[in-house]
Amino acid sequence: MHYRKLYNYGARFSQDKDFVRDCLQELFMELWERRARLSKVQHVKPYLLTALRHKMINESFKLKRFKQYEELPFLSDVTEKPIELAIIELELSWENAMRLKTIISGLTSRQQEIIYLRFYQGLEFVEITQIMDMERQSVANLLHRSLREIRDKWLAAEFPTTLLLFFLPFNYLIIRYLSKFL
Repeated sequence: MHYRKLYNYGARFSQDKDFVRDCLQELFMELWERRARLSKVQHVKPYLLTALRHKMINESFKLKRFKQYEELPFLSDVTEKPIELAIIELELSWENAMRLKTIISGLTSRQQEIIYLRFYQGLEFVEITQIMDMERQSVANLLHRSLREIRDKWLAAEFPTTLLLFFLPFNYLIIRYLSKFL
């Protein structure tokens, strides 16, 4: 019942589809083998998502320990992008993450909670309504307002820079034109 959602969630962590399928298969096998010792779970989906995440992390650590000699990164052919581009992308990603974190911290506590539950925990509206003790439509409205506020703040922070870049060539031409007469 939850396989497709779990697979999609696992695909966020790894591009290797076989690795995700193997982790899911092993997770279900472990759950089946330990079914008599498992405690009752009220929310199955969040439990399975958490278990899959832990399984994928543990398996990826195991795989990194047993890499073959030829698979070591410094011995492979350099077909990746230059390190400078990777560093720039990493810095931009970090800056965007910090900017988003700042914007989210400016939201109300209810808005922060709904963003966390929906996007960081990956919960569905039904689960969020139970956790936050709200009606489904209220949850949808709160999430919509929160996302709109995040978008507006994000665009407001970008607008001055974008505006400056838009008018920069025009300003340069005006200054150049006026300098002929001065």
